Order: sequence, then C-alpha cells, then structure tokens
Amino acid sequence: MTSWTGTLVFYWRGASQLGFTIDTDDGTQESLITPYSLDKLLINGEHFTDEDWSRVESEVGLLKPMTRARIWLCDNDGNATLIDWQISTFL
Repeated sequence: MTSWTGTLVFYWRGASQLGFTIDTDDGTQESLITPYSLDKLLINGEHFTDEDWSRVESEVGLLKPMTRARIWLCDNDGNATLIDWQISTFL
C-alpha cells in the first residue's frame, strides 16, 4: 500500500474517472488517472456525498485553490482505492 498526502496542482473529473497531479508533503510530484465512486471518497475522514463536491470544487471539474488530499493506492493496477479530501474547517 502507498499513500500520497499533499496539495493538488492539477485536477479533472469525468463521470467515472478522476485525474490529478499532487505535490506531496514528501517533496515529490505524483500523477494518476483513476476510476472513482462515492464509496471510495472521504472528506476529512467522513463519508463523502454528492453535496460535498461544492466543498472541493468551485464549479464542476474545477478544484478550489490549495485543496489537499490523501490518496491511498491499494491495488496492483495503481488505482486509488480511497481519496480523503482534506478540507479546512476554518473557512
């Protein structure tokens, strides 16, 4: 299992896939295109719902600035099996 934590610097979302580049806290830059479903998403460790997209995106497919996430890569194909959006609760 591998995990990346950091700030997303590139992002797109389609009907069933997410693509992103993340500047990790470890000083690396990682990119991934992965299938997703709501059951593979969290927000601050809690269940993610359709309404939570507005906490992550300023509009559909456009990520809010300085959005952070932890991505857990858990299968042999390199697919992200879990994405935990790290959203500030102070905004």
